[in-house]
Amino acid sequence: MDYKERIRALRYFKSAVSSGSTRDGVSSLSVAVPDWNGNAQSKFENYIDTVKKDSQKISKRKAEFLSKIDAIIARVQAQFDSELQANSLYLYITYDEDPVENRIKKYRTIKNLSIDKSVKRALLSRV
Repeated sequence: MDYKERIRALRYFKSAVSSGSTRDGVSSLSVAVPDWNGNAQSKFENYIDTVKKDSQKISKRKAEFLSKIDAIIARVQAQFDSELQANSLYLYITYDEDPVENRIKKYRTIKNLSIDKSVKRALLSRV
């Protein structure tokens, strides 16, 4: 998998994870139930409190997970950018005085480089 394929796959994965409904929608839930008395009210309050805490934890973990995916995407993009920058010198070398021959030789040189496919495609598109 080249850099761009990895980035696309990570973005797709992030989209799939973030589209799931795991938002904290119960933190504002009220435990007040009119006319309840006895043990039922306290057990209900404990249950609602547990649900609120679990919902907050899940939402926090999901946000942390999504930010880690963003960090991985940024790291892969940085690798792509770095490799592209390091190999862009081949675009500025003059191999031949004839412009057509020069372009052909640049193309061949870049084509024969042992680099990531997406970086190679980006370089070849600039020849």
